[in-house]
Amino acid sequence: MKSKKDIILSLKLGLFNADGDKVILSKSDTEWLLEYLQPQAVTPQPTQRNENYQLFYCDHCGKSFWYPGDEDPEIRRDFGYSVWYATCPTCGEEIRLTDHYWR
Repeated sequence: MKSKKDIILSLKLGLFNADGDKVILSKSDTEWLLEYLQPQAVTPQPTQRNENYQLFYCDHCGKSFWYPGDEDPEIRRDFGYSVWYATCPTCGEEIRLTDHYWR
C-alpha cells in the first residue's frame, strides 16, 4: 500500500506535468485515492490504556486510539521533545503526535 506521502508526491508531479486543466494520474494512485476517500466501515479493536501508550487522534476518520507509537529518536536528541508515529487502525492514516506544546 502506498503511503500518504507517496500520493502527495504523485499529485504534485501530476500538477507539474498538467496539460491545461487535465491532470494525469496513474491507475494505482487513482485507486488509492478512491479507497482513501471512501468512508471506512471497519471498527478498530479497542486498545487498553497503558502507561507506555500514547493517545492518538485521527483527523481523517475522527477516531482516537491508544498505541505505543514509534518514537523518533533524532527529534528527541536534536530538539528535546518527543514525536511519535502510528497508523490509524480504522482508516490506515499515518498519525504524528508530539509533546512539544505541553512540555
